[in-house]
Amino acid sequence: MTEHIHVYPSDKINLIQWDTVYNGEQIRIYFEALQKRGTRYFIENTNHPWGLLQIGKHILPYTEGKRSTEKYTYLASMLSQYFDYTQEEVLKNDKYNKNQKRLARFILPIGRWLGAIMGMENVIFVNNYLISTNLYPCTKEFRIPLLIKKLKEHFPSKAIIFRSVNALSDALLLEQLQQEGGTALVCRQLYMMDPATGKYKKKRPYVMDKKLSEKTMGLVWKKAATFSEEERKTAIEQYRSLYLKKYSALNPHYTEAFLDIALQSGLLEYYLLMDENDGQVRAVQAVACRNRIVTTPFIGYDLNSPKSMGLYRLMNHQLMQLTIDNNYILNMSSGAAKFKKQRGGLPYFEYHVVIHGHLGRLRQLVWKILHYCSEKWVKPAMQSIEV
Repeated sequence: MTEHIHVYPSDKINLIQWDTVYNGEQIRIYFEALQKRGTRYFIENTNHPWGLLQIGKHILPYTEGKRSTEKYTYLASMLSQYFDYTQEEVLKNDKYNKNQKRLARFILPIGRWLGAIMGMENVIFVNNYLISTNLYPCTKEFRIPLLIKKLKEHFPSKAIIFRSVNALSDALLLEQLQQEGGTALVCRQLYMMDPATGKYKKKRPYVMDKKLSEKTMGLVWKKAATFSEEERKTAIEQYRSLYLKKYSALNPHYTEAFLDIALQSGLLEYYLLMDENDGQVRAVQAVACRNRIVTTPFIGYDLNSPKSMGLYRLMNHQLMQLTIDNNYILNMSSGAAKFKKQRGGLPYFEYHVVIHGHLGRLRQLVWKILHYCSEKWVKPAMQSIEV
């Protein structure tokens, strides 16, 4: 166990001895680029202060929330995630009933206004690489009470939020944070697939996806070492068509520069599904792996391709096979519940765990209210529509 904990704002990260920390070169390349160019150069809808926490040999990045009239990506804004994104999701999804849509239309804007007044953006997000799923290192090596003590001392007026904590791969961390007074706010229901159980083998859709992959002619997966100009442009267009146009503009607006720095640093590995007939990219997915957990925080595919090509099925199968071959656990993220269950995914809640006991009563109240709403309405609603 380590007791050496240091906080480095973005302008001080040059003080870190990179050769003494795990994945030091990867982290250095990624965050020195953010330091030099600013976060907006890589993600257009974020412009937040950030820094790095050194916990012995481990580094966890953090970002600071900021109150603004601008709607930032949900990756850096609690208001965007819990009010703006939720409202969009409920209003456009036919799975929600009329009463739920009425609440989203009229009550959520009021909640957002109150949340802003009560300091919901006066926070720091721990372990935020500015991607949708932030994997943790082995937290058995952390002294969580000392880490929280250090964060309270350094950020006395801010709520401390640990992002992307789920009840399977982060069960110990979740327990430790709750022992320190952490309030677990559900943010989504995701699906996890552990190949060690062997359950996926009995799933007919998995077998069918495997056959599709084997018989598909002219489409081959290529692991990117670099991007050509055309590959880079296509990958961003496919991602934005899917995540920003089809889903929500509150998703991160990644730029081509982000693709390059995430690849160069090794933060993400990119796989391109190439069409051998015309050399075009038909799909792209980026893979992150840490502590034996695999996830894909960046995907895109040609939405104009015939459904019979099964591009999404091919992408999922490639990711599952990578997981199976390495005996990892696959974090399948949220959405497409039926599809993922049919391929061995089991549902787990993902949380933002909020440390707020050091704040004033009014500041604490907003998190208590959110927790009550989370347990009373949000969880049941998620479970009811994800059947």
